[in-house]
Amino acid sequence: MSKIEIVYIGNKPIKKDTVTCSRLVFSRHDPVAVDNDVGQRLLEYPTVWVLKDNLGEVLKKQEQQDQLLAEAKAVEAANQAKQQKDESYLVTINDEEIDIAKYSSRQLDTLVEAEDLVITVPKKPVQPYRDAVRDSLRNEAESTDAIRGE
Repeated sequence: MSKIEIVYIGNKPIKKDTVTCSRLVFSRHDPVAVDNDVGQRLLEYPTVWVLKDNLGEVLKKQEQQDQLLAEAKAVEAANQAKQQKDESYLVTINDEEIDIAKYSSRQLDTLVEAEDLVITVPKKPVQPYRDAVRDSLRNEAESTDAIRGE
């Protein structure tokens, strides 16, 4: 009987043949010579086994998919970090972090006066006013950091 070389390309380090009950054990990306009829049955699962000759292009394709996945995860992490920052009301004043989430409009007024901020948003409702104060304080802190060279 003729033999062909089959390569396991799945995620596990070792795969046992449960399809044909041949008791063959495949190491990931290592070719194994199998009988032609067993090999043909295994090749019916192209996401698990491929011919040895096709391994190079499959690895290249997996590498591209891994790179795209890594880029997508990086973008998602950046989006989550931005969202967390947008939802947070921690601001830095004189190298001290202050949470203004619970500040009333009068406390915010005092903060605006003390920091000489120019806020054009109306004081009522409080939430948009709080957002404007937070954004203004963060912009001021960023510009101060840029001047310091940090």
